[in-house]
Amino acid sequence: MALGIHEGRPVAAQFWTVEAGTAWIHKLAHRQDADHLSAGSVLTAALMEQVIDRDGVALVDFGTGDDPYKADWMDEKRARFRLDCHNPKTVASWPHIAHAALRRLATRSSAG
Repeated sequence: MALGIHEGRPVAAQFWTVEAGTAWIHKLAHRQDADHLSAGSVLTAALMEQVIDRDGVALVDFGTGDDPYKADWMDEKRARFRLDCHNPKTVASWPHIAHAALRRLATRSSAG
């Protein structure tokens, strides 16, 4: 957890972890009334310096999402895939299976 402080008050906060050569960014926040300070960007730059120059990470992972600020910091996008497996013999799986089938049906309907 890192805080950006301006005139004695927090203006930005970030939570990162480092594991196996990767810095994982879990949460970023800043005060909107301090936007003119670019506090989030300044704090991100300081943490980048820490994890790259001192901790020696090879990758900084911003997680999922297409938030515009991420493009300022990343060289490339990496696709993420998720595989959900459900056992149709288990009643608890039925809602998940039905939801996936309806999503496929809706996708086909909107494509044609």
